[in-house]
Amino acid sequence: MNSLQTVLNYVATPTRGKTPSPSADPVEKSPKPRGDRRRKSSPRASSARHSVRDEEPPEDRFYHPEFQRAFGDARVLMARLAGVLGSSDLHLEPDSTIRALRQRAGKLANFQCPSSRVVGLVGDTGVGKSSLINSLLDFKGLARASSSGKACTCVVTEYAYHDSQDFNIEVHLFDDDELRDQFTELVPAYRYFRQNPPESYTDANERRYCEEKYNLARDTFHTMFPHQFKTVEQLLVAPNLAEIRITERLVAMARELGPSPSHPQVRTSLEDCAALLLSLTSEGPGQGPAIWPFIKKISVFLNSYILSKGLILVDLPGLRDLNSARRNVTERYLLECNEIFAVCPIDRATDDAGVAAVFGLARKARLSNVGIVCTKSDVVKSEEAKNDHEGPKRAEIRDRIDSLATVERELAEIKNELADLPSDQDDDSDGERAERIELSLRKDRKYTLIEKREFELKECIVTARNQFVAGKLKTLYRKGAPTGEVRVFCAGNVDYWANRDEPKTRALKFLKLSGIIEIRRYCISLVSESQLRAAQKYIQDEIPDLISQVDLWLQSGAGSASAEKKQFVRNTLDGLEARLQRGLSGRKSIPHNLERSLVLEFGQKITSQAECRIGVWTKGAAGAAREWETWAHTTYAAFCRNYGEHHTQKAGPRCWNEEAMKVMIHELEEPWNEFLLAVGHHMKTLKQAIEDSFDDAIINLDDALENKLDCLLPLLQRLGSQQRLLVGEVDAAGDKYETELRTLRTNSLSHFRTSYFGQSMEDSYRRCNLDSGVGSWGRRKTIIGRTLGSERLFRKLVTRFKVQLQSLTSELHTEIMAAMEAHLGDIKKSLDLVRDENIALESEKDPAFGKRLAEETGQVKEAMKRVKEAMEREEAATTRGG
Repeated sequence: MNSLQTVLNYVATPTRGKTPSPSADPVEKSPKPRGDRRRKSSPRASSARHSVRDEEPPEDRFYHPEFQRAFGDARVLMARLAGVLGSSDLHLEPDSTIRALRQRAGKLANFQCPSSRVVGLVGDTGVGKSSLINSLLDFKGLARASSSGKACTCVVTEYAYHDSQDFNIEVHLFDDDELRDQFTELVPAYRYFRQNPPESYTDANERRYCEEKYNLARDTFHTMFPHQFKTVEQLLVAPNLAEIRITERLVAMARELGPSPSHPQVRTSLEDCAALLLSLTSEGPGQGPAIWPFIKKISVFLNSYILSKGLILVDLPGLRDLNSARRNVTERYLLECNEIFAVCPIDRATDDAGVAAVFGLARKARLSNVGIVCTKSDVVKSEEAKNDHEGPKRAEIRDRIDSLATVERELAEIKNELADLPSDQDDDSDGERAERIELSLRKDRKYTLIEKREFELKECIVTARNQFVAGKLKTLYRKGAPTGEVRVFCAGNVDYWANRDEPKTRALKFLKLSGIIEIRRYCISLVSESQLRAAQKYIQDEIPDLISQVDLWLQSGAGSASAEKKQFVRNTLDGLEARLQRGLSGRKSIPHNLERSLVLEFGQKITSQAECRIGVWTKGAAGAAREWETWAHTTYAAFCRNYGEHHTQKAGPRCWNEEAMKVMIHELEEPWNEFLLAVGHHMKTLKQAIEDSFDDAIINLDDALENKLDCLLPLLQRLGSQQRLLVGEVDAAGDKYETELRTLRTNSLSHFRTSYFGQSMEDSYRRCNLDSGVGSWGRRKTIIGRTLGSERLFRKLVTRFKVQLQSLTSELHTEIMAAMEAHLGDIKKSLDLVRDENIALESEKDPAFGKRLAEETGQVKEAMKRVKEAMEREEAATTRGG
């Protein structure tokens, strides 16, 4: 089998000796702005370029200057503490407590908020996604359209951060099963069109659809197997060969001739990375093989500021791709995105079918995080713009056009006056010389004024159109948006790159007008809320937990006690450990039985009702199918071609899957909501059980060892911080579980194509679409009617619903129990510091170190008080401001 690396060698050889360049691509030069005709200013300060890092951060608590200072101070304190912990040879001993403490302090000193958010940009070919992504990343020419513009939009491409100036590219290939699914659709489409003459189709639309599917199959097979295409054609038209055997032969050929998984590709320059990405998503060189038909996803890792905040940008193909496999990849990926932007050109935004498709999916899947980015907002024509608006805005645009024209006429007059002066300046009289200087100065001032008037005119036109289009889009899609709110941005990538490398003093206004800075700021804000929670946990729980560990170590070797007192302390701590073990992980504990409780709730509220109502749901679906059978055969065929979702003048907008599921969705909606309430109750009970177990242990320990243990206070503090950390992890696991349940609800009780119901109907629609000619109308009705009239359809759906719920619940239980065991292990180590005399002796090996550590710990405690006070002041100020 040819390796992916071998194929790549055809098309992308790294250029040696180049260095990364975030916004300077020699392949693609920016047009010079008109303002360059005037003289450049001389001071060095005016030539400084705009820096993305200097852009104003989002207005939220995480980016508040006082919070950022407190956060930074805390990390500095941990670095200091790590330095002191490493100042003794004790940290070199493999099993020493100091070694573990130093490692943890080092991790806390390098703490980065681990949160990430995925933003999906979805749109059809040619809408400007590549340019938008380049601008947001601030890497010019990274994502490029191919010469045809077709291939680049068919592969999902992720852009994520890594802390290196290199570019890493990982290619994820379709596996055999995924290729088999594609071939299962393409093979019959190819054979059917080749085997049926034009007169066999019932109407022109049916023939056009079948021809498009045939062309897709032919082009795909030719691209995948360019040297073997004649053999593939013979295979596809073989009359006595079953389609399943043809499909398996093609899968075997793909496995043998296609690319094999490769290691991540590394490129050291922007130009080389862009060339590699283009080669991966374009036709092969000459008659060589193309790679893109085998690719499911490409991941690009680069050092971009917007990604450094935890953002992942994803370039997604449109939802109207004829290739169902790739369309379905987009649909499934959209369900996992934290934010989705439908991308379209601003001049056709209100009637863009790609945008409508995205909002249609959002409605079906109950996605509330969908917005729109209108590209090419900077492509304006002033003469047309003055007629596009009414009232005061039209008058303002005309006034600005007239004002600009006036200054341009004045400039022309000055040029004429200069031209009338003698050409030989050496013979100028004093008066002529003074006049020439005065005219030159006036000319420069007019150039400056023209540049100002040009920008003001463009700003007026762009802003007016942006506001007008955004308003229409919000009105158009507000009703279908689950939250009733539609976020709309407008982006001008031409203006962004035309001014990106200009001095900041003149470029910034263009960069702001481009809208890129605003979009970038919003994307960063998506990550900041979760980063705030992580930073608060770091300061309020993680650091105090480490300090209490250090205190325990310091006091474990202090003082002396009788053998009887030591035994009493050991017995007390042994009892505490056993009590926590029973409460947190014992067989009868609430955490241990969480999985069984949740599965039982699901069975009582969902499964039991579903199993006795499947017959009713089937009757409802069959009744809907009988209604459709009364439609004209051309209408019926059109709905089959569109997998049950279509719009005709007579039938209106209809969705067969939705109508077939109507009774089921209606009857399970309330039980599902009751199940979610039960999940919330069980998670609340679980957290309360954890808190009660710790509270009980702390109270008993305090009562039993009062005045009998020098290190009682740090031990109690450690138990308290462990309690908060564990509850926080359970909270996070619960949030993840609830997110997964929302996705499960979407998959099980929604009707889009990749939902469980949509997948079950896919084969029936395909079989209908591969039938035509005399009697095809009746055969299609039979296929759909039999599928919807069988209880097997809903029984299979309910089983899949149940199995997936059990799988998610099992993962939740495993995650929570792993957290329990980890924290119980940490607590055991803390208890061992007190009850294990060998560990206690460690603190006596280096008394001078112990003294240094005690002094540093005291200083860290005082400094952390100030850090927390600063956070409290910032929170109070934010609350008052809000």
